[in-house]
Amino acid sequence: MAQCPETIEELKELEKLLPLCRRTIYETAQAKIESGASYSQRNAARQIAAEKGRPVESIRQRIQEEKREISQKDNVVRGVPPCESGIQAAAPTCPPPHVARNTGENEWYTPPEFIEAARNVMGGIDCDPASTEIANRTVKAAKFYTADDDGRNKEWAAKVWMNPPYAQPLISEFSVALTTRLQSGQVKEACVLVNNATETNWFQLLMEKATAVAFIKGRVRFLDPEGNPGAPLQGQCLLYFGEKIKDFYQQFERFGIILTNAKF
Repeated sequence: MAQCPETIEELKELEKLLPLCRRTIYETAQAKIESGASYSQRNAARQIAAEKGRPVESIRQRIQEEKREISQKDNVVRGVPPCESGIQAAAPTCPPPHVARNTGENEWYTPPEFIEAARNVMGGIDCDPASTEIANRTVKAAKFYTADDDGRNKEWAAKVWMNPPYAQPLISEFSVALTTRLQSGQVKEACVLVNNATETNWFQLLMEKATAVAFIKGRVRFLDPEGNPGAPLQGQCLLYFGEKIKDFYQQFERFGIILTNAKF
């Protein structure tokens, strides 16, 4: 018979020997992102690993497994009983969280057809302030910043592509960062892909400064780091900041309705 732990330290050491429920880890990571305690899922994984005393790669693996499960089930919550203890010895059977498609996950990549259209409008992409090394293989920005770099506080460039993290407060802060640089003249032209959250202050700020916007038909199937498409809860739009409105229309009319910002 196994001996019961007599101290908190012994209990913690025993807990390290037990596998973790991947839904619990996934939801913990998402909660950190939504609360602003973490700026990305990778960062959240590092925090959880430190808290649990587990290897960070095992935490990331649990998160990725749950993401794949959510994608495969098309984000439909199944009638499987949730984990009660937070610790699971066998293969995880927890259902995906009810907010699976609106989780604050920041590491989603834009399908290449949108980036190519933006490149054609602007004649190139000088800077992507909210990117990763993987994303920039498609964006091909001359200068890009990762979450660790924190592009909000860096110098940008004339032609900007931006698909900012959709979690708060990051999306608001990146929106302010863009409009500030447009006003100062550091950014001359920009294409920004965001949710069409017309009721929010950050979206109103972007719409006020944009010269044109494409409201995209359907929902953009963003790609995760493994190339699996996701399915967000709401639609997206792409805002354009610049003078090439005709070029923008020609490139983006295939994606949806184009509106221009007329000043009276």
